[in-house]
Amino acid sequence: MQAAWSTRDRIAYVGFSAGSEEPDGIYVMRADGTHVRQLTYGEETSPQWSPDGRYIAFASNGHVFVMKGDGSYLRRVTNSGNSDSGPAWSPDGANIVFDRTDSWLATEEIDSVSVHTGRLRRVRKTYDDDLFYFAPDWQPLPR
Repeated sequence: MQAAWSTRDRIAYVGFSAGSEEPDGIYVMRADGTHVRQLTYGEETSPQWSPDGRYIAFASNGHVFVMKGDGSYLRRVTNSGNSDSGPAWSPDGANIVFDRTDSWLATEEIDSVSVHTGRLRRVRKTYDDDLFYFAPDWQPLPR
C-alpha cells in the first residue's frame, strides 16, 4: 500500500480491489481509520500531502496532478508526454519534485515544477542505463 500522512491527522492512500494488482484510486481517512472517502477512480499512485495538509499531489497516466484534500480542484501540473511519477512537495509547498522517464530517448531525470506557475526546472538527467531515479524527496542541507 502506498500511503502518506497529513499534518491534519489524515491519511491518503492508494486502494486496490480484492484480487487486483491495479490501483483503483486514492482514498483518504482519518488517522483512527474512520471516515474513509474515495477521491479518485483510476490508476493513481504516490499520493503526497502538501506541507500545510490542504492538497494532495499524485501521479496518474504519466503526469503529476494536484487536488484539494477533499478531491476538489483537480489539476494537472505536468504535461510532457513522458512518464512523470513519484511526486514530493518542497517544504514551503511551492514546488513538486518528481522523476521523469522518457523511453523514446532512454533518459531518466529528476525535475521540479512550480505549483503556482507550472514552470518546469530540470534538476538531474542521465542517459546511463545503469542509473535510475525513483521517487525523489526534499531534505534539508547539512549544517
